[in-house]
Amino acid sequence: ASVNESDDTEKIKEIKKDLSNFFSTNFNASVYYEDLTNGFSYGHNLDYEYYAASTIKMLDAIYLYEKAINGEIDLDTKLKFVIVSWRNVPLVSFNDPMMMLGIPAGLTAATGMDALTHAVETYVSVDANPVTDAVAMQAIKLCANNLRQAVANGGDVKARENMAYASLLAGMAFNNGNLGYVHAMAHQLGGQYDLPHGVANAIILPTVMEYNAPATGEKYRDIAKAMGVDGVDAMSLEDARKAAIDAVKKLSSDVGIPADLKEIVKKEDIDFLAQSAFDDACRPGNPRETSVAEIKELYLKLM
Repeated sequence: ASVNESDDTEKIKEIKKDLSNFFSTNFNASVYYEDLTNGFSYGHNLDYEYYAASTIKMLDAIYLYEKAINGEIDLDTKLKFVIVSWRNVPLVSFNDPMMMLGIPAGLTAATGMDALTHAVETYVSVDANPVTDAVAMQAIKLCANNLRQAVANGGDVKARENMAYASLLAGMAFNNGNLGYVHAMAHQLGGQYDLPHGVANAIILPTVMEYNAPATGEKYRDIAKAMGVDGVDAMSLEDARKAAIDAVKKLSSDVGIPADLKEIVKKEDIDFLAQSAFDDACRPGNPRETSVAEIKELYLKLM
């Protein structure tokens, strides 16, 4: 089911109700509507961090993604974490670009750069494999070719459709190939400062790419090609790596993402942020080993 941007709220509610009734009647399943504009989910769910502790299988679920939501935040510690389990995986995911037409430009930019980060981090992850490489590469290409258009013109259905595919493919990639320091560091900014997850990823991504470059072999050459850089095959490895990083920076800048954390991070929080990032579940997927001190330097470099 699709709804146009011009459709009123009552029609959207009616479609949602019809979908819920259909899946409840025919599949004994529930439909959940996730909305990024609600921000983050709050609660005290540390028992479920990373892998759910519950042995109870949740109801079979079908997700219709109008928008997206990322992670949980513990209010006491201000730590953002993820809940990952086969028990809360939906049977089916509907990614309908028509329901994304009304998303504001800033939110489009943030979620689009989040998808790009998923793809780039997974492509260079220590757990990457031929399957994740394939979907990550396609996601990078789709982001590079469509995110600017989707931000500039939210009613561009083709750009929205391609970004929906990019998000889906990047999700398939990182759920099977894991992430790295970008997400480990970005999670802390979401928890401490309520910085939107996609914005945090986009700001941090180029700096972590620079740090990881020596441990990525020829993969940045592939990323540069996917980002649309010309003449990559003739470049030295060092130049190809720089071209990939510059292309990511340019896309982030073009869609209005801040370039640094100067107005966001407090210096007195750096030690806590660095230790928390080091302890984050995403860190082990990174292609280059690090220390708390080096993560601290990465944060400081962005300030």
